[in-house]
Amino acid sequence: MRLDLVVHVPTGALPLNGGIPTNNPDVKDKTVDLMWGMVGTPDALKPDGFWKVDKGGPMFYEYGLIHELNHARYVIDSYGFDVHPNALDDLKLPDGTPMVGSDAMPWDKWIVHHNKYKGLMGGGLQGFSEYEAYQWNRIAGKRASQGNQNSPGNIGEFLNTDLPQRNHVRILNQNGLPLSGAKVALHTVQGRGDGWYWKKYSNTPTATYTANEGGWIELPRCPFGEKVRHDYGCANSVMLLVITANGVTRTCFVEVTDFNLQYYRGYRDEAFYEVTVNTAPGNTQAGSIRGGTWNH
Repeated sequence: MRLDLVVHVPTGALPLNGGIPTNNPDVKDKTVDLMWGMVGTPDALKPDGFWKVDKGGPMFYEYGLIHELNHARYVIDSYGFDVHPNALDDLKLPDGTPMVGSDAMPWDKWIVHHNKYKGLMGGGLQGFSEYEAYQWNRIAGKRASQGNQNSPGNIGEFLNTDLPQRNHVRILNQNGLPLSGAKVALHTVQGRGDGWYWKKYSNTPTATYTANEGGWIELPRCPFGEKVRHDYGCANSVMLLVITANGVTRTCFVEVTDFNLQYYRGYRDEAFYEVTVNTAPGNTQAGSIRGGTWNH
């Protein structure tokens, strides 16, 4: 990214052409590919205001500003892939007890699933993650197409366009052995609610599968729903696999990021993944998924 233009306007002048001062400093300016309004108000200009010389403010490296500028081009919030306990209240084990906090679904009392990529868009402060870097690389050399402010019309477009056609998932135990015959229930986010990246999973699965002798199941191009949503009111961008084998139930959250990254690695027709779950009693490890190339 390169800073091309700084426009100085009178204090309190933003927005110049409607909207809000920060996100929409000038909706008519199409000369740059992303923009942000740095607001000057009497409070912001006070000695202890927004513009004070402080490592948490804009006179130093401001992580929040870079985060927002990513949105202004089309990059999403990766922290929206987090899954919190209240999204899973309806999920029960076969004996009717709650799934959250059991051996099937361990948690840390605050969050059940943390987003996998902790870059600037996922709650981290150390630059871009692999996932965010791919989003920038896919538009290298291209001008903004549906807006240059937070948020443009094509924000998160890759969630739905960059998915392999067929997705082969192998179910393994903690020793790397395939769980042949395992019953796999796929749960997706249902409905809409209030709040950013809202999620709610039903105890009734969206689809069910039985693993073959090699432990494989095959998922369609978009098992998350008719369309991947990742915005206010709904984030069906994370699905849950509930796996039952040899009388033991375990779980694994699968983000759309797993599918996107396989697509970027060149697996656009067929992609392969391994889901590993710990079937040992007293399990404290969440199920994990990784993409790769394996014989089907």
